[in-house]
Amino acid sequence: MFNGADGSFPYRWVLIQFGVFIVAVALSHAAILEESLRARDLLMEQNVALDLARRKAEMAIRAPETICSLS
Repeated sequence: MFNGADGSFPYRWVLIQFGVFIVAVALSHAAILEESLRARDLLMEQNVALDLARRKAEMAIRAPETICSLS
């Protein structure tokens, strides 16, 4: 594992460690991105549901006005 009498690490070992670190960071970023995309999808679904509920509430508010205007 050590390179020579001075006890230094071989250059290849340092490159392997750096590569492992880069892969770990990339996997971490991928997990964060996946979680963010799931949260975005959930928020979009909730937004659609809230918009539908708002439109139904607006129609319910206008219903008495519409009935009165027909009489």
